[in-house]
Amino acid sequence: MLLRRRGELLGKNIWEEFPGALGTDFERRYRHVAQERETATFQAYYPPPLDSWYDVRAYPSPEGKGISVYFRNINEERRQEQERERLLSEQARLLRELKEANAHQGESLYQSEERFRLLVEGVQDYAIFMLDPDGYISTWNAGAERFKGYKADEIIGEHFSRFYTPEDIARRHPWKELEIAAHEGKYEEEGWRVRKDGSRFWANVLITALRDKSGILRGFGKVTRDFTERRLREQERASAQALEQQRRLLKDILRSVTEGKFRLCDTVTELPPTLSPESKGKPILLSRQALKKVRTRVTEVAARCSLPTDRTQDLVTAASECAMNAVQHAGGGTVRVYSDNALGRVQVWVEDTGRGIDLSNLPRATMEPGFSMGGGGIGHGFSLMISCCERVYLLTGTDGTTVVLEQDRHHPEPSWLKTIRVPKG
Repeated sequence: MLLRRRGELLGKNIWEEFPGALGTDFERRYRHVAQERETATFQAYYPPPLDSWYDVRAYPSPEGKGISVYFRNINEERRQEQERERLLSEQARLLRELKEANAHQGESLYQSEERFRLLVEGVQDYAIFMLDPDGYISTWNAGAERFKGYKADEIIGEHFSRFYTPEDIARRHPWKELEIAAHEGKYEEEGWRVRKDGSRFWANVLITALRDKSGILRGFGKVTRDFTERRLREQERASAQALEQQRRLLKDILRSVTEGKFRLCDTVTELPPTLSPESKGKPILLSRQALKKVRTRVTEVAARCSLPTDRTQDLVTAASECAMNAVQHAGGGTVRVYSDNALGRVQVWVEDTGRGIDLSNLPRATMEPGFSMGGGGIGHGFSLMISCCERVYLLTGTDGTTVVLEQDRHHPEPSWLKTIRVPKG
């Protein structure tokens, strides 16, 4: 979608990589989200080379570490909307001409009707047809045949209520639509409609009353568009927004109940930086036979970093459990160990390419010792990792899971304890 590979963009400055966004609504909205920590949903145009419209959702990432952005190309949707507006405008103009021509005889009426016929018969994306004052179909176009499945000789002369659901017919909704259109000049709604084969589609409907110069109702013009795909996208977008809100709430809850030890990450930028440019020793390729190497590597690195024996053993236990579950649930992975002697900290990175973790199970996996999440990634013993380590970071998705375990040389005092300590003397 962005004409760039993932590896080309990770760690880069977005404004340097996409200078065309500078000064656009993209930049203004992104900076607002980052500064005000507010979620934003908007549509915006990106100039060449992308030359595209996008539907964008931007969320502030926790701890002020940037923002998460989700976007979708909507070029085709905008094209269809513009085409719809053009056709509706053209229809309205021709309907006005028909009304004026109804007051006259001869060539002017013929010319208007012929132009209207040529317009509607060639349209494929819209069902455009005429109704008499009682709602019986008098014309039919190619779009109507494609949407509804009826040929002209099958449907002309039938009542338009045939396209409505049994529930709508029972409450006489089609007739109420005509009453409103006749009284107010037009009627527009979205709702379910029924095809010839009995299947349903979500329709946008516009009914326009047609009156002659003396004000007598001559019939109705009806334009129907299939909005099923758009409605599905809107539902998916609403569902995604709800899931994002649930995820953010879950992150806050898990961090709270673990006293800040557990960090659920949305992107790689929320994972902690490695403590050194290179890991201590080569990455360990995980298998059941390699678990002993993981325990030995962590023990050696922790000793060189002068971690106390009990804190070393806790980290070894957590790393071993994490590596075992990567093997068991994801078929393997890699382990890398980093340290910073001056800081007195050791990091263990466990990465796999499994199916990821079902986040709905995270609260139980975090709070219930021994709870198995099954599937891919880290599962059984997750609460043990949190209890053994100073901090646990989790990034998971359908392309795999990354867990980072951190252990400090000394257990830091809680911030609240520091604030109430009274100096001696």
